[in-house]
Amino acid sequence: MSYIFEVEGDWVWTPANRPGRLYVGMADAAAAVLGLPTGLETDSGDTYEIDVPAFGAFVGGMLTLRASSGHLYLNMMLDGILPLSVAILYRAGGSLSPATPDERDLLVRIRAMDLPMTGA
Repeated sequence: MSYIFEVEGDWVWTPANRPGRLYVGMADAAAAVLGLPTGLETDSGDTYEIDVPAFGAFVGGMLTLRASSGHLYLNMMLDGILPLSVAILYRAGGSLSPATPDERDLLVRIRAMDLPMTGA
């Protein structure tokens, strides 16, 4: 069993059940802190349609918070979800426009991770 994250029927990421469930839970928690919707909509519990503009705003909100925060623990938690979220956004056809040098530097570091998005 696996989760499916898709855009208009095209699969973007298909992780196993536990990673998919953990990602959704982490996204929901981050969205609550940011006061933004995740842009992930489900009607079946394990298939999520990505609303690319809303998801992009959500990921951008995490990027801004991570780049501007000096809080060690908050940054550690965001480091657990932000790189994967950026990879999902790019794979879904979205983009990010860093507003500050710190945001740009953070995106460069995330892109250098070269996440394979193979579903692992």
